[in-house]
Amino acid sequence: MANEDSKNEARPTELHLDEHAADAAYRPFPSFSEWVDTEIENPRWDRYATALLELREASTETLERANDIVKRAAAIETGAIERLYNVDRGFTITVATQAAMWESALESKDERARKLIEAQISAYDYVLDFATGRQPIAEAWIRDLHKVMCSGQETYQVYTTVGFREQTLPLGVYKEHPNHVRTPDGSVHSYAPVDRTPDEIRRLCQEMISKDFSSAHPVHQASYTHYALVAVHPFADGNGRVARALASVHTYKAGFSPVLVLAEDREEYFDALSMADQGYYQGFVDFTVNCCLNAMQLTTQSILAAAAPQLDEVLGDLEQLYRTRGGYTVQEVDKAGNFLVQAMKEELDKVIKSKSWAPYVKPQLVIRGEKYQPSARNYRSFIVGKGKVIGLILASNPPAKAQVSLDIRIELPEDCGRQDDLILRNKATDEVVATARVDEILPKPSIALRMRLGIVAGRLLSETTKDLEQAARRARSKAK
Repeated sequence: MANEDSKNEARPTELHLDEHAADAAYRPFPSFSEWVDTEIENPRWDRYATALLELREASTETLERANDIVKRAAAIETGAIERLYNVDRGFTITVATQAAMWESALESKDERARKLIEAQISAYDYVLDFATGRQPIAEAWIRDLHKVMCSGQETYQVYTTVGFREQTLPLGVYKEHPNHVRTPDGSVHSYAPVDRTPDEIRRLCQEMISKDFSSAHPVHQASYTHYALVAVHPFADGNGRVARALASVHTYKAGFSPVLVLAEDREEYFDALSMADQGYYQGFVDFTVNCCLNAMQLTTQSILAAAAPQLDEVLGDLEQLYRTRGGYTVQEVDKAGNFLVQAMKEELDKVIKSKSWAPYVKPQLVIRGEKYQPSARNYRSFIVGKGKVIGLILASNPPAKAQVSLDIRIELPEDCGRQDDLILRNKATDEVVATARVDEILPKPSIALRMRLGIVAGRLLSETTKDLEQAARRARSKAK
């Protein structure tokens, strides 16, 4: 028998599997001592982690709102990865970022999808509550996590001697039948045999209480437990969802957000897991780092946005004959910068158009060329033409006549590496309002970046509108 929740994108098949041979071919997951030999790019991790930890002095309510955004995004995407339902970017962004609308947005989905997503959100709440308690992970808790995660799923598809059938999904119970799968190339991928599953999960729990594991980096902890559980595949279905939630226990314990694996990264995710099956663990560790960085940056911008006034109540050098150290041409870096400027303007424009502006207040939004010297060291403007500045003007009519402006300029790393940041900076205050890694834009922009820019746009419009209100109030007082 097989289920749909497989890291190898394998599907149930009518072709006979030699279950005894598949059982014998199972390769146990490695010890943590083998896994921890992989490397983590600490400078980049530390840069984003420090930025987030500096904001943890925010109110408990603000921090909870920010964590809820990432939690809901992770919960929606975890089911989409397994193609249990279809969601577009707009749906994920709405449910994740708009607290007042997320429940009504869920109602727009069919009943099956809604139940799955609600169960997944509950599972991430369950993980957070557990992580806060600082207790060691036990077998019983992993089974309970499966019960919560899959409570919205009644059946799963299996292949029997009479063809495909829907069977009741046993919740919180280890598999009773082999769940090896035949991959698209015709080979068989083996998971833990039924009789070895309890011992393998018990071994995983023992690894998680070891001294080396307890003192390890949270990415090593998260990536290891995720891979180990998927390698065992202890349940009839839902193994991938449980693995992603289990990984988030360790990032939560470290004071960060859940591991955010996006459905758009599905192929890269499965490829990294497949490489780990072959003993190359570094790829999956690297993938987990990026998922955590996306989550940390989303949390950081959410905290900043929550602390701001609420609107409803924010290339290299001139040589073109060689590539930068990241392998990009200066034209490619300029292209990424152009995209970031245009995307930021589009997000600002969306916020402007979503609000009802009084007839005596006029917003204007443009992109203009301007020469300037970047503030960041070893950064530049565009190689060809002038630098790009997003200009926002808010003006009010008499008798409270006033005008305020916001200019945001783009700064690009001169010798751009694949993980370097592009910077959007407030021209007047020199504040960095948003950053984007170049590998978030090239070869194609990521949904995580768009989500952050949307939050930044709301914050900036809120702050600029507040400036206009204060200026108009002063003008009104002088007119009297």
